[in-house]
Amino acid sequence: MLIVTTIASHARIKNPGLSSSRLTMIDTTEAEMLTATKTRRIYSTAICARLFLIVLLRSIILNPDIKLNHLDLVQLQFYSPLMMKSKWTQFFIALFFGFSIAYYFIGREIPDQQTSAGLSIPNLEFFDQKGKLQKTLSDYKGKTVLVSFWASWCEPCREELPELVKLKDQLAEENFEVVLINADDDQEEGASFLKDLKVNFDKIHSYYDLEFKNAQKLRVDSLPSSFLINSSGKEVFSTAGYMNWLDDHAIKMIKEELKN
Repeated sequence: MLIVTTIASHARIKNPGLSSSRLTMIDTTEAEMLTATKTRRIYSTAICARLFLIVLLRSIILNPDIKLNHLDLVQLQFYSPLMMKSKWTQFFIALFFGFSIAYYFIGREIPDQQTSAGLSIPNLEFFDQKGKLQKTLSDYKGKTVLVSFWASWCEPCREELPELVKLKDQLAEENFEVVLINADDDQEEGASFLKDLKVNFDKIHSYYDLEFKNAQKLRVDSLPSSFLINSSGKEVFSTAGYMNWLDDHAIKMIKEELKN
C-alpha cells in the first residue's frame, strides 16, 4: 500500500493536473502490475525448485524414468528472466551447482567401498544376449576376476567401461579377467551402448544378467557396482559407484591378489 501511495504521489508531482479518478486508476493499475509480477516470480521459483528436484532425484537414484518433459523446458525458457530476479531461485541455483560439484569431486571419486577377507560368493551364471548360458563364476576359478555390473542408462558406466578395457590391457600378461554384466531390461540397448562407446571389448568377457538374478545374489543396488574375486572364488573387495580402476592403488590391490 505504501508503494502504491508513493507512486501516486510521484504521478501528482509530475503532473498536477491529474484528476482524483485518474489517480485512482493509476493506483489500481500499478497495484495489479505489482501483484502480477509477484505472482509470476513465485510461480517461476516453484518451477525452478521442481526442476532442481527432478535433476537431484535423477542423479541420486540414477532413475532414467525421471525426465524433463516438453512443458518443463518451455516453462524454463519462458520464466528464466523472472527466475533470476528471485532470491529463492538464486538459492536453488546455488544449491544445484553446489550439489553438482560435490557429486563430481566426492560422489564419483569416493564410492561405497568394502574390503572383504575372503567372503564367500554365490556361483553366478553368465548368459549371452539371446539368453543362452555361457559360463558360471566357477569356470573362472584359479584366476583373479573383476566382475562389474553396468547399464546403458548409467552415465558413470560410460566412463568406467573404457577404463576397465585399459585395465585389462595393462594386466594382459597376468592371470586376470574382467567380466562385464549388463543389467538392462532390454539387452539390445546394452549391446547398442557398447557399440556407441567405440571401444574394443574383445579382450574382456561381456554377459547379460537375465531377470537380474546375479544382481540379486550380490545385492547390487546401484550402478556401476564391481566385485574383485580372488583365485579361490572369494570376494576380496567390492565397490558401489564409479571407481578409477587405473589408479595406482587399485592396480596395486589387484596385483597383490595375483601374487596369492
